Amino acid sequence: MKKLILFLLSVPVVLGVAAYFFMKKTAEAVPVSVNVVTNSQIDKTENTIVSLRNIGQWEFLTIDVEELVDTAIAKTFGADRISCIYKGTCRLGIDMADESLCISTSGDTAFVKLPQAKLLDEHFLQDAKTQVFFQDGDFAPVVMESLKRRAQQRMKVRALTDKNLRQAEANARNQIAALLKASGFTTTIFE
Repeated sequence: MKKLILFLLSVPVVLGVAAYFFMKKTAEAVPVSVNVVTNSQIDKTENTIVSLRNIGQWEFLTIDVEELVDTAIAKTFGADRISCIYKGTCRLGIDMADESLCISTSGDTAFVKLPQAKLLDEHFLQDAKTQVFFQDGDFAPVVMESLKRRAQQRMKVRALTDKNLRQAEANARNQIAALLKASGFTTTIFE
C-alpha cells in the first residue's frame, strides 16, 4: 500500500517536470513578439465631423447697428411726430447643421464645402435699447410696430452687404481650418 501511495504521488511530480522541460524547449524554438498597432484616423475623422455638426450655429462676424426711424401723422391742427433710435446686433455665420455642409477626408487632408454665411438670428433688434429721441403726440402700438419693422429692414440691408458676408465666410474658413488642424489634419482644402 505504501508503494501505491508513493507511486501516485510521484506521477504528478514526474509529469510536472516533463511539462516544464517541454514548454522550455518549445519557447526557445519559436520566438514570441507582440505588436500593438492602432489606427485612430477613422475614429478621429468621424468624431471631428460629428463635433463640427454639433456646434450648431457658429458666429463669424458681429455687426452692431443703429437706425434712426421717424414718422409723422398729419392731423387737423398740426401733426404727431416721433423719432426712435433702434439698436441691434447682427450675427453673421454658418449653420453647421446645414445639409450643404460637406466634409470628407483622405489621410491627413480634409476637404470642406461650406454653406454660405447668413444672418443667424432674424430677431436681432434689441427692444430694451430702443430710445425715443423725439415724440410729439400719442402713437398706437401698430404705428410703433411699423417703425420697428422699418428699422429692422434697414439694419439688415446695412449689415448684410457682400463685403460683410465675404468677411464672415473668410473668418469661417480660418476658424474651421484651425480646428481641423488641431484635430490632426495638416491640410484643409475648401471647395
